[in-house]
Amino acid sequence: MKNVAMYITAKDKRMRSAQEKVIRNYCGSHEMNVVETVTGSVNEVVFGDWFTGRRIDAVVVAYSGDVTESMPEFYAYRSILRRRHSDLVAVNEDREWSATSRVVMMNLINAICQVELENEPIRQPHDRIDKAARGKYIGGNAPMGYRIEDGKLVVNEAEVPAVLLILQRKHEGKSKLSTVDALNQNGYKTRNGKPFVISTVQSIWNNEEFYRGYRKDKNEGKWVRGEHKALLED
Repeated sequence: MKNVAMYITAKDKRMRSAQEKVIRNYCGSHEMNVVETVTGSVNEVVFGDWFTGRRIDAVVVAYSGDVTESMPEFYAYRSILRRRHSDLVAVNEDREWSATSRVVMMNLINAICQVELENEPIRQPHDRIDKAARGKYIGGNAPMGYRIEDGKLVVNEAEVPAVLLILQRKHEGKSKLSTVDALNQNGYKTRNGKPFVISTVQSIWNNEEFYRGYRKDKNEGKWVRGEHKALLED
């Protein structure tokens, strides 16, 4: 059973419901377990850190056109997610995309990903292990509330208030959607200077252990004490 995120792009309540129905029906017949619902721009979903430390086998969208009307662009996003050990799946692809074009694009993406996977073991033993031994951060983009300095995670004081507000509201039993509203109404901005969306809140909401000073061990799948400073006390 694959763990997947349901990507809802519609703003209208009725359209959102329709997209969710399409995705859930598809997942139900393809051995996929929906463990997350994400919204926001495709860049926030594809490049975001919302699934850092967790296994998300695919991001499923109802229609390819909800992501982009360009087939090469759609498969480029898919390639990015595959290199992040996930995938991008459209229940319904644009009818104008010919079967031949799809095969060509998929073969190209598979070839790119295969090269990445074949080269990864060559790069990692001396690079990633050595960095880990020196306490270097090897997890990609720094989660909100931190920045990378000299290869290590250090607290980004400017982002801490937003992170703490999100986690405080989580423990108060507030919803993610109301937390998005509270952040934006109080003038908080994301790292890119944009208003908060639910996928950004989700990435922090679901990564609480990280903010308590732990990191996810990718080999054992357990939370272990990290090198970074905790924003929350145990």
